[in-house]
Amino acid sequence: MANWYTVECRHCRGELHVNEDWSDPPQYHKECAWYEEDCEICGQPMRIHRAWDNPPRVHKACREAKAAEWYERQCSHCRLPIKIHRSWGDPPEYHKDCAWFERSCEICGHSMRIHRGWDNPPSAHKECIAEKKAQWIERACKHCGDSMRIHKAWDTQPEYHKECAWYEVSCAICGRDLRIHRAWEKPPRSHKECFQRYAPTTGPPVSEPTKRGWKTGELSFHGVLRKRPGLLTRQAE
Repeated sequence: MANWYTVECRHCRGELHVNEDWSDPPQYHKECAWYEEDCEICGQPMRIHRAWDNPPRVHKACREAKAAEWYERQCSHCRLPIKIHRSWGDPPEYHKDCAWFERSCEICGHSMRIHRGWDNPPSAHKECIAEKKAQWIERACKHCGDSMRIHKAWDTQPEYHKECAWYEVSCAICGRDLRIHRAWEKPPRSHKECFQRYAPTTGPPVSEPTKRGWKTGELSFHGVLRKRPGLLTRQAE
């Protein structure tokens, strides 16, 4: 006849009869060995044995169904797999630690975070761009009326576009082109070198009205009203 002995139940601490012929003697009473926990996925109860080293937290069927909701995609940066849930409307292309990198702002030089998924990554901080933009104003060109950008720091702010500021007339002496700026209050009628070359250097003093007539081309150097301004004759010399 087999020999029996008594051990202590590991749960209730009561007596537990064990036969010495049993290869795997119990450590709990039958009514003590099992307990119930709610599944973390479905919330329904599941039976857990107290002797299990790693008791489950979910039903096997729930775990398998949950696992089927996920799939893997290759990270566009490091090429390692990313876990993607099928319910995500915009699944990521990068790991969180791969998605962002740093670049220096072109205005202030400090670093800024850039996401690899952006089609048009910025070259400067938003506040730096706004501050730089605030340094410029717009004004209408006094000639064409179109807008032109002017920096507040400029000592001399233009009133015309570069292409609008200058125009050409014919020199009243030689007839060649003469560039005139629209901002000049008293634009010349002749080239400076033409006026200096053909102005008389001897003789009686010349009155100021006569000098103005030479400069504007309204008079010849003999004080006679010019019939064809811009065409110099040998007589004028």
